[in-house]
Amino acid sequence: MIATDIVKTTGGKVQGFVSDGYQIFLGIPFAKAKRFCAPHEVKWEETLKAFKPGARCWQSSKEAKEEFNMSDDCLSINIFTPSIKGKLPIILDIYGGAFQNGGADKKVKTGVGLLKGEPFVYVGFNYRVGVWGYLYLGEELGDKYKTSGNNGTLDQIAALKWIYNNAAAFGGDSNRITVIGESAGAKSIGALMVAKESKDLFHSAILSSGGIQSIRDINTAREITKRFVKVLKLNNVEDILTIDNDVLMKANEEFCESGASTCYFGPVADNIVISSTWRQDIKSEDGWKGSVVIGCNKNESGWYSYFAKDEEFSKIAKQLFGDNSVYAEKEFSKISRDITENDRIQKKCDIISDYMYRTHTYKLADILIERGLSVWQYSYELPPALHGFDMIALWEDSIPEMLTKVLSQEEMKKSGDILRNTYVDFIINRKLSWPMSTKEQKYILRIGSEACVEKLDKLDALMNFPEQVIILR
Repeated sequence: MIATDIVKTTGGKVQGFVSDGYQIFLGIPFAKAKRFCAPHEVKWEETLKAFKPGARCWQSSKEAKEEFNMSDDCLSINIFTPSIKGKLPIILDIYGGAFQNGGADKKVKTGVGLLKGEPFVYVGFNYRVGVWGYLYLGEELGDKYKTSGNNGTLDQIAALKWIYNNAAAFGGDSNRITVIGESAGAKSIGALMVAKESKDLFHSAILSSGGIQSIRDINTAREITKRFVKVLKLNNVEDILTIDNDVLMKANEEFCESGASTCYFGPVADNIVISSTWRQDIKSEDGWKGSVVIGCNKNESGWYSYFAKDEEFSKIAKQLFGDNSVYAEKEFSKISRDITENDRIQKKCDIISDYMYRTHTYKLADILIERGLSVWQYSYELPPALHGFDMIALWEDSIPEMLTKVLSQEEMKKSGDILRNTYVDFIINRKLSWPMSTKEQKYILRIGSEACVEKLDKLDALMNFPEQVIILR
């Protein structure tokens, strides 16, 4: 192993290693936090050997314990840089996973996806997920835990601040940070756009399959906490502070065992980290300012067509949207009964796709366009174009086994190259070669094995849905 020069950061000295033309630093702690508490700054005395990724946050995947380490001490950052001398643009990548699972260690390979020797600094980091990152306990446990519903978001802010303050040490430019994210990662970016501490720390973003829809009101956060504590069967809610992580993992898993549970965790409008006026804040001239690429997959929720029956969609909608399921039910009722069951299922998948993802990417784009910001839009449409497929193409991940017979690796590669070129051009140049959307005319890049730009005269998503996906009372 060839070691890098020692780099001085705000936390202490670090040393990484050289591989495939990158100087790589893995597992640098950017903060520490006690259970359900906000993160705080961390420092160390000796030179830190940043040779392997840090542990992930505890999460409820049954396979997780066998595949990677998990720990309360999980707030670490990974950095890939072509040179520690320079002033290169920076990517800060926020992983998805329904705010329930995931980790930055998934992307520590060079030569795939975006990491192919391009002139920018790539950064990934771990943040707290599930009950550890987003269970709202402020009212039950007092001021010490007042940010508990947003601790995962505060972790993201801490990572953003850390790389902003240490960019120069790794050859990066703190004024050219592009935050990228897919699914919960994109929804995280939406929250960062309205969070008080972060909106001025980045000025460009790429969002895939997400906007501002995961911010939930206090009443919904209370109800989620109430339901989770019931699963734990606690006589005293304070016992959650000392209960073993394995017990929390099992409860988290039981709480989220439904395939339609992906809205249970996420940022909270607690009037501390995120204001209750967030809907107005994002539309305000004082709101986040920057350039955006925002897109989604054509058939986001088409996964349900592989295992759900026609009569199950009302239950799925109720689990996903809570009181907002009435919007889905209204659209379900418009579907003709004179079509095949498969066609009815696909139409219901389309409705869920819109209300879970597509509607909200268009809504956020519309808000930013109305404010005069630079916005480019895309739709990933290589069949079956399911949720996450644009990222499978971009990062050259394996195609799910159940779909290998209906997907061409060659076409996936072509679509991935289109996406990669889009990301790279935007990160380096802060603009793209195809037209951005404006108040006067919107455009969309439709991506298959080839790409074409179309005028977007009529939005191809249902728009009659609230900004907040799930409402529980």
